[in-house]
Amino acid sequence: MPRRLRRGNLFQATLRYIREERGDYSLEFLGEMAALEARDWLTRIDGIGKKTASVCCCSASGCRSCRSIGTSSGSPTESG
Repeated sequence: MPRRLRRGNLFQATLRYIREERGDYSLEFLGEMAALEARDWLTRIDGIGKKTASVCCCSASGCRSCRSIGTSSGSPTESG
């Protein structure tokens, strides 16, 4: 299966999961969770790992100091 098609299928499956779990496609509720709790919720979705979830959480919260890209642990960290 071509890579583009796999990504499309994964993207559609992710949207279906969010809709089934939450009733809509919004991820705004993640902003009300602690960072690690939000990351754990996202990683329950097939195809989303800790690194992707961390970047998503940081991007959604507007955290410019978040340095999850390139870390070996994939956990969100903030520089102070």
